[in-house]
Amino acid sequence: MSKKLCVISTKNPTDILIECINNVLKYYPDFDLLVVDSNSDKTDGFSKIPANVKLDLIKNTNWELGAWLYAYNNYEYDIYMFIQDSLVPIYPVDLSDIETSVYSFNYKARLKDGDHLASHTILKNIYKDTKLNFISKTSGEDIILGCAHSSFIANRANTSKILELERVYVKNKLTKTKIDSWLSERSVGMVMDNYNMNRINIINFFKKYNLRRDY
Repeated sequence: MSKKLCVISTKNPTDILIECINNVLKYYPDFDLLVVDSNSDKTDGFSKIPANVKLDLIKNTNWELGAWLYAYNNYEYDIYMFIQDSLVPIYPVDLSDIETSVYSFNYKARLKDGDHLASHTILKNIYKDTKLNFISKTSGEDIILGCAHSSFIANRANTSKILELERVYVKNKLTKTKIDSWLSERSVGMVMDNYNMNRINIINFFKKYNLRRDY
């Protein structure tokens, strides 16, 4: 039987985190559950986490992908579900294709749109002369299938390929800005497509809360 882990990244948690946890426990009872703190300075919300949910207060400063890499490195599982605390499951996802597919929150965009061409240049420079050099060869006009919220469900092998994005930051001792976190939504999707991962869109299986928090 496959070992499964749901990893929730949170920062300055609200009651939405608790709703997210409760719905994961409801719809994915075969998953272990781990909450990874992303450098919160307001931690009162953690007191409401159920006793059967593991909380790691590692003060992660690299947003979602930093939390995903931490969990991957420290918890060996066959299947990972990585979600922000503002993504609340509302239906269970059929994961019967997990060995041949990744499950992601798909959206189409031009690379230079949203935060403009300057951000795309940042993305290209970070991955130049790395295993992900293909990212540095992209054009701002390229249309990609992004992975919203940098959140996805994948087996361990595909997860490792995707997390090469974060290993580059770790190797070069780079700390992510909010722009870097936003760019990760693009780069995660680009890696999935570069490795020809079959992508199943699960956007309708979750409710997204647009939280306004002090960062």
